[in-house]
Amino acid sequence: MNSFANWIAAVGTVFTAALALWLAVRDRRVTIDARLTVGLVPGADRSVLDQRVFVLSFTNSGVRPVTVTNHSWSVPFVKGVIFMFPNLDPKVGSLCTKLPVELTDGKSGHSFYPIDHFASLEKPETVLFHPNALVAWLRIRFFRVFIQTSVGKSVHVKVDAKVRQDLWRQYRDA
Repeated sequence: MNSFANWIAAVGTVFTAALALWLAVRDRRVTIDARLTVGLVPGADRSVLDQRVFVLSFTNSGVRPVTVTNHSWSVPFVKGVIFMFPNLDPKVGSLCTKLPVELTDGKSGHSFYPIDHFASLEKPETVLFHPNALVAWLRIRFFRVFIQTSVGKSVHVKVDAKVRQDLWRQYRDA
């Protein structure tokens, strides 16, 4: 009646059912790896990598194809989200992936911001470079970037420490 084999069979059945459910759901998930880093792109001479930029790269690492529609910035002490369009920048726009873009498994896209993008905005104090140094530091330290998809999922972008250091250095030097 209380055989050990029956217990093993019951646990195995539950485990098998859970594994089958997980495998079925896994293929439906949107999985994007996204990162904001510092990089180099060609400047005036297209054969030399000499222009420093912020690189927003995103790669579909899941089975399900996903359409990336845009990306947004969430900045502390700023209401709402901020949408920027680096593809319209004359310096780096031609290098950016045109959005929206459909990414299948392993495919990636990139957006580039000139290294002085935030300092050269018409009103830099409305984004990251607030006149108060503490508020600027908090904005630079805690801003977040999100990738938006056509299925309504926002994917958090990992921001490298070097990006935040460069932004703080630009703020201090301005």
